[in-house]
This record gives sequence, C-alpha cells and structure tokens, in this order.
Amino acid sequence: MDVQMPAWAASEATRQVVQDNPHVRVLVVTMFEDDGTVFRAMRAGARGYLLKGASYKEMLRAIDAVGNGEAIFSPAVAVRLMDCFASIRPAAQPEVFPSSATASARSSASSRKGIRTPRSLASST
Repeated sequence: MDVQMPAWAASEATRQVVQDNPHVRVLVVTMFEDDGTVFRAMRAGARGYLLKGASYKEMLRAIDAVGNGEAIFSPAVAVRLMDCFASIRPAAQPEVFPSSATASARSSASSRKGIRTPRSLASST
C-alpha cells in the first residue's frame, strides 16, 4: 500500500481491505516517515511500514514477515515508535503480572468453588 494514492486515502483503503478481508495483511511502502502517517497506517490495520529506500533484501524480509503475520517496521520508524511509547507515562503503572498474593487469593477462591485451575491440578498430582 502506498500512502500517496490518488483519489482515496491509503489509510482508508487499508482499513477497508483489512475489514473486508481479515486474512489479508497490509505492508505500507512509502517515503513518508512522519509520525502522523505512521500512526494512521497502524490504526488502519497495517502490519508493516517500510520506507522506499529499503534494500531488496529488506523488502523481501518485510513482505515475508507481514505475510507470516508478523509486524515489521523500517529501523528508523521502529526507533521513533519505541521513543514515542517510552515517553508515554500513564498516571499509574499498570500491573503486568498479578502479584503472588492476588494469584493465591484467586486460586483459593477457585478451590472453594470447586474450579480446577492449572495450579490446583499441578498440586494434586
């Protein structure tokens, strides 16, 4: 998908392709690397974003990766995405994994209800 398509915005075309054909994966190939264009493509469902200056080898790798369900970005775009996400600070840090106390309480509650969890199954063997 080229973001400079005439008559129909590439992000809308990407959104429509992905919506109508969930098995199709879109790789954006463009010379634009500004944040707005990158994020519009991602929000529309693009699985990859490659700059037109990419080598033949990089292009093949990106096509193969996106075709196999991976997400891939040109190195310059990937660095900027990482910088953007690193600068976002939520009001409270989300707990990625439940604390052992929370997991223990959930396991105890499940046991009282007669629900077999992976932990209770492991301990019963």
